[in-house]
Amino acid sequence: RWTSTSASLLLRRPQAPSWAAALPEALQLGPFAPASPAALQLMQISDAHVTLAPLSGSLERTHGKRMHEAFHGGSVCLWNGSKVEPAAMFRELVDVAATAGVDVVALSGDIVSLPQESAVSWASDL
Repeated sequence: RWTSTSASLLLRRPQAPSWAAALPEALQLGPFAPASPAALQLMQISDAHVTLAPLSGSLERTHGKRMHEAFHGGSVCLWNGSKVEPAAMFRELVDVAATAGVDVVALSGDIVSLPQESAVSWASDL
């Protein structure tokens, strides 16, 4: 549960550009404007399952083989049938978040498929 102190650290009050007042009313947000002057833009990235080749060390080869084979080289998207490479998609989503200027990116689920040192290092460097 957020306190007013923690919320004030995370929320910023958006400032309308000076030209916004000159827009015709039809182009302004009207009823779709946020109820509060403060807004938090959040992006959630979940279950990326990044895995990189090759697996190294006996721990990765022993415990990570099944997940590595399931996700490395791409997975079929159930929505449109396209092939999705988890590492490339994760990078693209991080770039989208940076470009959009979101306030918080919540990483949930399995960001990496297994305790693979190279995948953790790669994701940490983004």
